[in-house]
Amino acid sequence: MKRTCILVLLISTLLAACNFPTATAPAANDENALAQIEAANPTSTPSIHYTAQPTDSILPLATPKSQLDQLNLATVVANLDPLFSLAQVLGMAHLEDDLLLVTIEVPGGVQGDYYASVGNEQFKCEILSQYPNHIYCHGKCSNDGQYVLLKLFEQDTKEVVFEAQIGIPPP
Repeated sequence: MKRTCILVLLISTLLAACNFPTATAPAANDENALAQIEAANPTSTPSIHYTAQPTDSILPLATPKSQLDQLNLATVVANLDPLFSLAQVLGMAHLEDDLLLVTIEVPGGVQGDYYASVGNEQFKCEILSQYPNHIYCHGKCSNDGQYVLLKLFEQDTKEVVFEAQIGIPPP
């Protein structure tokens, strides 16, 4: 029994020695490799100091820089109006009776009445109470498979509040 334990211990030691390669020192003439190793292994642990930094906006980092320059935290918090400068077309779909549905997302929510023009055709728009930051515009479209200009107008002022180049999907 003693011999078996000694044999197992000896084999385990040999196997452990075989599995872990030993580190070899770099060649004396290879000063570049030694400098790289020393640079990769710092001798001191860096200390971390936290300082509060003011932020210019609460917008995500994916927002283009030009839009960040136009907005700051006070404006975003105090201004409860829709942010049409950050609006985007979420999607398009063909409905029955050759109608096209265009969904526009407007951060900050939307209220009021809107209409749109897609190419040369006028679309009716509505806002559903469940999704106050989406505008759903629908109408007849004969520009399938083409790029056209989408313009969103405020009903009362007839002012263009959003426009984008969109590609109409084929039916």
